[in-house]
Amino acid sequence: MLPKIPKGFITNFPQAVPDFISPRQFVFLLATVAIFILISTFFLTEQIIESREKQANLTSFIDKFKDETELLGFSSSLWKNSFNKNLDTASKEKDPQKQFEAFNSNFTILVSMYSASHDSKVRVQAEKLTQFIRKEFPDQSKNQNFAIFCLDTDCGQPNYPAVITDVVELLSNTEAIDQPVLDDVLKKLEAASISSDSGTQWDNYLNALQILRAEKNRTENSQISEAVGLLGEFLQENFAQNWSQMEKYFPESVKI
Repeated sequence: MLPKIPKGFITNFPQAVPDFISPRQFVFLLATVAIFILISTFFLTEQIIESREKQANLTSFIDKFKDETELLGFSSSLWKNSFNKNLDTASKEKDPQKQFEAFNSNFTILVSMYSASHDSKVRVQAEKLTQFIRKEFPDQSKNQNFAIFCLDTDCGQPNYPAVITDVVELLSNTEAIDQPVLDDVLKKLEAASISSDSGTQWDNYLNALQILRAEKNRTENSQISEAVGLLGEFLQENFAQNWSQMEKYFPESVKI
């Protein structure tokens, strides 16, 4: 126990040290505590600085990203409202997991928009968001699939199979299809011919076939009917397993 020192009395410091601790040991103990406090303060300061930098990066990205995506022209008000709500959540939320979930939801929205529109501007924004998520949320994103398959001519060139070239030519030479419908079909055939992913190819070819089949029934046009036949045979030969599954579970969807 340290000796009691009268108030205002200046004492020789070593004499205030317990007998079982030498002055040298006491100085070493104080130095150790001081170093521990210094290291703890350093790491705490580093964490605070890192947290502030992360928040600053997040705020800067969201502000710029919101301005850029505002120009995309959302085809659905539901998508747009959800997209903006997710950005607001990410900017206000302090929990990294919830921030990640908000950004990830917006990635899904952008990919859905791109799959529907094949607009390169949407793809570019989806790619920017992917890069940001992977950089700022490495732990949460390491097991996530952020694949964006190319569906537009800014990132790839169509490689039409011979049969699809014939289908495109038939459709281009008929006036029976309304132009917006024709553009949609041609866009899907183009996307299927650009993509290297078989699932993406199948989805776009099948969507084109279903649109053409509806136009065939509406117009009874011989060129459209021929195009439907060619495209249907092409899918049966080149996507036999997918076709078989559709015939088994959704026969009406592949009825030619």
